[in-house]
Amino acid sequence: MTLRPLMKKDEKRIAELAHDKSIYRFTRVPYPYNIEHAKKFIADSQKKMKKKEEYVFAIALNENDELIGIASLMRFNKMDNRAEVGYWLGKPYRSKGYVPEACKLIINFGFNKLKLNKIIIECAKENKASKKVIDKLGAKLEGVLRESSFVGGKYRDSLYHGILRKEWKPNKIEV
Repeated sequence: MTLRPLMKKDEKRIAELAHDKSIYRFTRVPYPYNIEHAKKFIADSQKKMKKKEEYVFAIALNENDELIGIASLMRFNKMDNRAEVGYWLGKPYRSKGYVPEACKLIINFGFNKLKLNKIIIECAKENKASKKVIDKLGAKLEGVLRESSFVGGKYRDSLYHGILRKEWKPNKIEV
């Protein structure tokens, strides 16, 4: 798989994959999700990317460039030189190692290209799959933020993890 910028051709595919209650449960992706949501998401992402405010990438299969999910670097804090990683993956592609690989690529981009000092990964306390990914990446649990996110229709506790550039060991990550 590879990470690439979002394109107009991705609208239908994003609408199809994101129309999934399990994505809505732990993210800010709305449900039901339709083509208009996808068009706005792509347009907004492209604008933010041009301004270097946020980097949103398609997670795409190498063999056919098919979009299978989204990975992003967002919520930049320029003063403290940090950003947050976010991701979601279409249901048929889960548990195949794509998310850890996508996160590894986007974290490398953040540390090597953008010269960030810290990358944050936050997940809902109940999101066991995301917690496994975060553990694989070597992120350290820094705290629990009580009812800090309103996602999936309710307030959820968030597990707050961080990776420092000096701690990042991409070669030791098994995906």
